[in-house]
Amino acid sequence: SLLAGSGTAGTTDGTGAEAEFSSTAGVAITPDGLTAIVTVSNGHSVRKVVIASGVVTTLTTAVEWPHGISLTMDGLTALVGGRYTVNAITLSDGSVTTLAGSSESGNVDGSGEVARFSSNVFPNIAPNGLYAIAGTIYRVSRIDLCPVKCDSVCGSSTGTGYFQTSACTEDSFVECRQCTERCTSGYYEQQSCQAQQDRVCRSHEGITCPSGLSDVWSTSNAVTTVAGSGAGVTIDGVGTLASFVGAHSGAFTPDAETYLMVDRYGHRIRSIDLTTMAVSTLAGSGSGVFADGVGTAASFFQPYGITLSPDGTKGFVGDISNNRVRKIDVATGDVSTLAGSGENGYEENSDGTLAKFFYPHGMAITPDGATLLVCDWINNRLRKVDVASGVTSLLAGSGSSWSTDGTGAEASFGYPTGIDITPDGRTAIVVDITTEKLRKVVIATGVVTTLSPTMKFPYDVSITPDGLTAIATGDYQIKAINLLDQSMTSLAGIDSGEADGSGESARFSGYIGVSVAPSGLYAILGSVTRVKRLDLCPVKCNAVCDSSLRYYKQSDCDANSFAECIAFSSSSSSHSSSSSSSSSSSSSRSSSSSSSS
Repeated sequence: SLLAGSGTAGTTDGTGAEAEFSSTAGVAITPDGLTAIVTVSNGHSVRKVVIASGVVTTLTTAVEWPHGISLTMDGLTALVGGRYTVNAITLSDGSVTTLAGSSESGNVDGSGEVARFSSNVFPNIAPNGLYAIAGTIYRVSRIDLCPVKCDSVCGSSTGTGYFQTSACTEDSFVECRQCTERCTSGYYEQQSCQAQQDRVCRSHEGITCPSGLSDVWSTSNAVTTVAGSGAGVTIDGVGTLASFVGAHSGAFTPDAETYLMVDRYGHRIRSIDLTTMAVSTLAGSGSGVFADGVGTAASFFQPYGITLSPDGTKGFVGDISNNRVRKIDVATGDVSTLAGSGENGYEENSDGTLAKFFYPHGMAITPDGATLLVCDWINNRLRKVDVASGVTSLLAGSGSSWSTDGTGAEASFGYPTGIDITPDGRTAIVVDITTEKLRKVVIATGVVTTLSPTMKFPYDVSITPDGLTAIATGDYQIKAINLLDQSMTSLAGIDSGEADGSGESARFSGYIGVSVAPSGLYAILGSVTRVKRLDLCPVKCNAVCDSSLRYYKQSDCDANSFAECIAFSSSSSSHSSSSSSSSSSSSSRSSSSSSSS
């Protein structure tokens, strides 16, 4: 089907067939799947296309004969090959920086204008974001994207603050993504210090640290309180000056700047600014009744599950005691009813507001934003709700409380409570509270199977961005389930209580909601009266090698043991003393990590 383009050569922006292109050459899609960036060679332009609507706008006309295109993994920058040049385009404002090449052709290695390409360039950025491979007619070139070159100071010149891992090679700049002024003066100038740290952790352990999750248990302060006083009342405020009555499930906005969380017994939807940790009320009067309306004019009765549309503009809430699925405009707080008559029971209906639920709990939305999956708790079923129309239908579940595998209505659940969908949109992972199982549901067919791990009283589940790991909560504990081999790793918590920390020293006071951040580096936990952060990447960037901090490390605690995070200090003696002071904790952590693995 047609997304955009009239078929006539031109440069007109517009929607669908109203827009014009002149020789489209390359295309790349942003990581969130919402936008396509297109190079138009004869039009000498780079265009932006909204995939859902076909709206076409021009980002820049400053690149001559643009051809190849590749996006950085954070989705902020496009690397575009032009005629004899490679250029970085900031997608937020369309600004262009030429990284290599000039208007003159040739075949010359080098930097800036010294580098020469013999034709139009087709770059492709490596998964770690540190370099790109560029193809021209006769050659394949490598373009370094990290502006810091560790080998430039490899040796005795340690005073500049650079560092090395082992041998000083051209590849040793992998560790140069340190949070310093040096890294903000080059290619990644427009990106934040924290973003650079996050990329470091990704490059070391993968986006979800697949080889390091067992170390989360022994990483100091893996669990920290970010909001909530513990008072058990509803108060807006910043951080621990705010209070919750029933903090539980939540959802990140696509930019990961805001977290929407249900306050179950406060009968509200709360909004948390993840930069300032300011907590405000998006919607809900605080009275356990039913009312559609805007902001505090609306009412919920024990909201439980929440999910956001892929573009972050709409929220969907399982309103337990109102037996409804509610819809929230995130910008305005306008609350309406998408499905559910309010009467408990089980009934599918082409008119969503006539359908019946019995305590809808967790919910998740497919990556295309078209379908909600709802855990219909008392009915022991997994329901589908069409987002556009509210039409409900059965995906799986017989209605009997059991753990029978099967297809559609042949399968059974034991009070399904939490749910998440894999990034590819094919599979849902559901937690069954009474059968103490995690269930796998093929969304296209309704086939239900049971994963092997057993978890006591599981409440919620969230899947990492790579789709390989499910982070599940239950009975005061957080666990990671490998979805490939079904192995399970304890991350934090062992008994009831209320304490930050790591391993068994971390305590949670009740049921726990969980949502993994879009970066995969941490999760937000709703723990009744507090909101907590669980670090999933055990590498602590810019940490000091010190026994009191007990940060994760790979080997002995010395100048190079935080290869991904610590700048090579000009004071080698201070590193030596740090190394000595922490040797005992080093061995204890090594043994702990080995046993966890």
